[in-house]
This record gives sequence, structure tokens and C-alpha cells, in this order.
Amino acid sequence: MRQRNVRSVFPTMKPEKLSFFGSTLTKCILSMIMAMGLPLSFPAGKKQLKLHGIKGLADLLKVSYPRNQAVLLAVFVLALIVLFFYDRCKEKTLRMKIMNGIVAVLFALSQILGECYSEYASWYPITRGSLFRCRFLVAFLGISCFVYHVLFLLQELLDRAYAKILVGTAKRPFFPDKTSIESLAEQSGQTSAKSIPESSINSSSKSPSKASGRSTIKTMGFLLLCWLPYLIIFYPGTCNHDTSDQILQFFHRDIWVRYYTATPADDIYMTNHFPVLTTFIYGGFARFGLLLGDIRIGFALHSVLQMILMAAVITKVLRFLQRKGLTGKGYKAAVLFFALLPVFPLYAICMLKDVPYILCLMVLMLDLWEFAETKGEELLSTRHAV
Repeated sequence: MRQRNVRSVFPTMKPEKLSFFGSTLTKCILSMIMAMGLPLSFPAGKKQLKLHGIKGLADLLKVSYPRNQAVLLAVFVLALIVLFFYDRCKEKTLRMKIMNGIVAVLFALSQILGECYSEYASWYPITRGSLFRCRFLVAFLGISCFVYHVLFLLQELLDRAYAKILVGTAKRPFFPDKTSIESLAEQSGQTSAKSIPESSINSSSKSPSKASGRSTIKTMGFLLLCWLPYLIIFYPGTCNHDTSDQILQFFHRDIWVRYYTATPADDIYMTNHFPVLTTFIYGGFARFGLLLGDIRIGFALHSVLQMILMAAVITKVLRFLQRKGLTGKGYKAAVLFFALLPVFPLYAICMLKDVPYILCLMVLMLDLWEFAETKGEELLSTRHAV
């Protein structure tokens, strides 16, 4: 009897189809892991909860997953979408994989431990038993796997956005340098980078024109106008307990800080537990208000001056980004972001030591950038002195 060829009975699948089915199966498995791990919560469970066997596992998952099962389906679909776009990412170097893996693992651990300590002040929901440790493992794999792939998508989006700027969708690169300028010249058909106007290459070195000055004033005025309702509603401003303790120190009132900080004499009430400079500033505004008959006047004056200072610093940052290539639409969108998001006006009217610190830090960062870009020449410019 003639033997039949095995391949004629079981025809081999084409490598393309085999690769497609293997990739699809991998995506489905990873999506199931993400869908099982992301929605998990970590209740410790009741004492009478059965903690062994299939029934115990079912009871534990019942209290750990959300009651609405549609959430699991939504997470599964979201994971499939993330994995689909992950395959389209071009750059996946070994260094990126290691770094993204480390970030994903640390993020998953911080989220799980943070939830446990937030609810129970311990990791008891993880170490209670073998089923609880299995629940932790499922959540850890789901969260870390999801974050790992999302990080690649974010990096790909940033790379594509920067590539569009270099190709020429914007008038000049976001951070102009000699290499990017030559690339722009070659792609636009120019023989050399000299044909590109010098003003578009190093516009940051020129002093601002009258038009830019008017634009700066308009931006500051718009920010202050949008923030004004917060000052009216919360007049004369807001603060926290640290600020009230600083003002009490300024007026030589005995507070708890004095017992935890060494002082050279019994009649010295101010310590460096809080920044001494801000203690003098806040106490000075309070004393100025008392001299005028109402301490709230001093607090309101501080809120107004801090609003102006914060609007000036934000405008300085936006104008800096505009000189580096930010488009007009991007500038307007950023102005609306700072004007309408409530966190910025609420900080602007808050008497808090963090606010002047972050404002000074932002100005310092811009100055350091310009110093490095001009190789120290910015130190000698009149604009920097002003």
C-alpha cells in the first residue's frame, strides 16, 4: 500500500499566517493578564472568609473585583488597543526595554503597597495567606505589563511629534541647533543653512520687541483676570497650618516647633524649622495689615502681589518656549491651560512657602538653560540684569 505524504494530509500553514495567529494569541493572553490585574483591589477579607480551595479563591476574587463585570471587558479591550499600537512602535532597543521594565515594576509595587498601606497601614492584605499572595502576583503582572507597553507608546508619540517639528511643520525646530538647521535646509531643498534667516536660528539672543512686550502684558493681564474670581471668593486668600505657625513665631508666640528645635535663648521664638525668610515676609504682611487696622488687608496685599509674580513667571516661561519654536496655537492653548485650571489661581492666592520656592526655581531653570545655550554670555546682557 502506497504511503501518503504527511504534508498532503496536514498541509503546512504559511509562515505569515502562523506568525499572525501567534501574535494574536500572545496579545489575547497579555490582555487577559492586564484585565485580571488592573481592576483588582486589596480588601483584607472577613475573618470568617474561607481561605483554602477553589471556593476560597472564588470568594476572594468576588470581593476583590468590581461588581460591574463590564469593567473587566473594557480593560480587556483597552489592553488589546495598547498592544496593537505597541507593535507599530519603531524603536524598541534593549536599553529602552530595561528602563521601561524597571519603571513598570516600581510603579506596580508602589500602587499595590500604597493601596494596602492606605487602607490597613500594613501589607497584611498581601501576606495573609497563599491566596492573597496569588492575588498580589496577578495584580503585579497586570499593572506592570500595562505600564510597560504604555511607556513605549508615549515615547513613540514624543518621537513622532519631535520628528514632525524637524521635518518642517513648524517654522523652526523646537530646540534649534546646527544639526537640526542643516537637516531642515537639506529637506527643504536649500544648499546650505545660511539661507535660513538668522533671526529664526537664534531668536532668543535678541532683545524683545515692543510687540512682544505688549503680548507679555496681555498674557499677564488675561491670567490675572481669570484668577481674580478666586481672590474674591476666598478673600483675603488662603494658607495652611505651617503659615499660621510662622506668623505666630514672628509675633513671639510659643508653638510646638520650639520644643523640637534648639534655640540659643529662652526668649527666642523663631527657628529654622520653617524658612526664616518667608517667616519674616508673612509676618511683615500681617503686621502691615494690623497697622492699617485689619490684618486681612495685609493678607490681601500679599495675595495680589503673589498673583502678579506668578503670572509674570508663567508668562516668562511661555515666552521662552515661544522663542524656542512654540507655535501661536500652542502658546494660546498653554495660556488657557494656566488661566482656567483651578490649581494655579488657588496656589497664586495661597500664603505658603512652597509657592515662592517653585517660582524662583522656574526662573532659575530658564536662566541656566540660557547660560548653557549662550556659553555664559547671557550673564553680561542687559536683559538678564533687568
